[in-house]
Order: sequence, then structure tokens, then C-alpha cells
Amino acid sequence: VDVEFEAGHLPKIKEALSGEEESATPDLSAKAMLPLAVATSIDALAVGISLAMTEAPIFTSVIVIGITTFALSALGVTIGGVFGNKFQKKAEIFGGAVLILLGCKILLESLGIF
Repeated sequence: VDVEFEAGHLPKIKEALSGEEESATPDLSAKAMLPLAVATSIDALAVGISLAMTEAPIFTSVIVIGITTFALSALGVTIGGVFGNKFQKKAEIFGGAVLILLGCKILLESLGIF
């Protein structure tokens, strides 16, 4: 399910390991943004289907997910601003690896292997 999501992190890890500097302006072209949009849409679809199958209260779920996403995003931006320059490369490698491993864990659990 999250293969597209995981594949999006591999280039970031490669970039961090290569030592190449990122460009000052982010690439917002359709070529760069389309894979991220597709991965995000597939992830949102999976969450929506999961919520429907568990018969969870949608309104409560949306509020909890929204508040949690906002709070953790704000925390991430704050921490990133403080420690970003000092630990940038190590954080990119660690973050990409954690997300890939998390995706693999979810995949293995859904296949009944783990």
C-alpha cells in the first residue's frame, strides 16, 4: 500500500548521503509534485477505507487526526528551525530510514508475515 510513499524517501536518503547541496528554491514542477500527490492520495484513500471498515465515528476521527497532524507538524517545524542546520544531513537519513522501515512493517503486518 505504501510502496509509492516509501519510494519517495529513497532519493532523499541518497541526496543526504551524497553530500550534494539542495537548491535554494524547491522544485515545484509537475514532474516533482505528481508522485508526491499520488502517494498522498493513495495514503488518504487507505485511511478512509480503513475508517469505513472499522465503523469509527468519522467526525471524531477527523477532529482527532486534524488536531494531531497540526500539533505534530507545528512541533516539527519548531524543532526543525532550532536544530535544522546543525543536524540536517543526519536527520534526513534518519527520517527517511524510519519512514521506510515503518512502511515495511505495515506492509508485512498486512501480509500476515509480521
